[in-house]
Amino acid sequence: MWEVVYTVSTPELQTGCDYEYEVGVGVVRRAVGRFKVRPTYSYAHLPETEKPASLLVVADLGVGVSGQATIRSVRKQARSRHYDALLHLGDIAYELDSVQPGVSRAFFGEMEGAASVLPYMVLPGNHESYRNFEQYKAQFRMPRNWANEGNSLFYSFNLGPGHFIALSTEEFLLGPELDRLKQLEWLKKDLSEACSHRDAVPWIVVLAHRPFYCSVDFSFPPGSPDTPHSNEYCGRDALKLRSEVEDLLYGAGVDLVLTGHVHNYQRMQPLYRNVSQARESDGRNSHVNPTAPVYILTGTGGSNKGSDYLSSPQSWVQVQLRETSYSVLRLLNSTHLYWEQVSSLSGKRLDFLWVKKTKPNSTKS
Repeated sequence: MWEVVYTVSTPELQTGCDYEYEVGVGVVRRAVGRFKVRPTYSYAHLPETEKPASLLVVADLGVGVSGQATIRSVRKQARSRHYDALLHLGDIAYELDSVQPGVSRAFFGEMEGAASVLPYMVLPGNHESYRNFEQYKAQFRMPRNWANEGNSLFYSFNLGPGHFIALSTEEFLLGPELDRLKQLEWLKKDLSEACSHRDAVPWIVVLAHRPFYCSVDFSFPPGSPDTPHSNEYCGRDALKLRSEVEDLLYGAGVDLVLTGHVHNYQRMQPLYRNVSQARESDGRNSHVNPTAPVYILTGTGGSNKGSDYLSSPQSWVQVQLRETSYSVLRLLNSTHLYWEQVSSLSGKRLDFLWVKKTKPNSTKS
């Protein structure tokens, strides 16, 4: 069975204006959405005043019963017009690897209420990798750069006081050597450029699918048939990913790293080389002037494969949860970042974090 995906190019849109659009003609014509154009800028044309940015964040979100509560919550929040974008950190629909186009059709039908009013910024996970990300590349058009050749696998953008970098961890772990090196070279240049404009865009947030840090349960002996998959993801795979990019992220003073893939929630302390790093002051829900990135795993969107086993946490894990939930990220100004994990079922706040910076960012040698 074949599916046709339509892509539309528009003339330049005017900042601050509301736009409505429709898809289809005749008897199948139907209104799809309405959206407001948010001011965008390049490094050459940065805003004169700080503008906060508020984003919804999900990962590992599937079609059907497992993800319904999160999809309903995200749709409601998107319609509130209190957010500037929706980020999806891979494993979209469960699964875009499927050869049955009905999977993606059903998922995007359910997500339409959110994706039609907010920029829907995605990145690839392992469940998008079939046939060299065939469906993913057909469905999405993310920002182009000199290295991605328009394939939407990795990219960056500025929003409010933040620079956001979306990576393809599949390329780092499983991709061809040439593609791995190309993404790595692009990341080095992108981080260098972001650091040179840190006064104007003070926060750097990295987005990826597979985690760089999460808990391993060492009570399982190597090779045990009962070992949870998360041990592999948080052990061998995480070590490989850190060997690729951790020094770059730490050296550039990246503030926050958001991932999915493991189907639970884990918020870590600021980390570098598996060691918690110094902060000026610290608490369970706040870090002041951290000297390393804060890593957060938010894989609780609603996978049709269920939630993952929660291991005995490492010393640097501050919070672990399994409840189906989504995340809210607010970059309020140059000094304050707020993170919140929200239950998809009850709407209650499950976790939160303040990151405060009273000192200018500096790169590390």
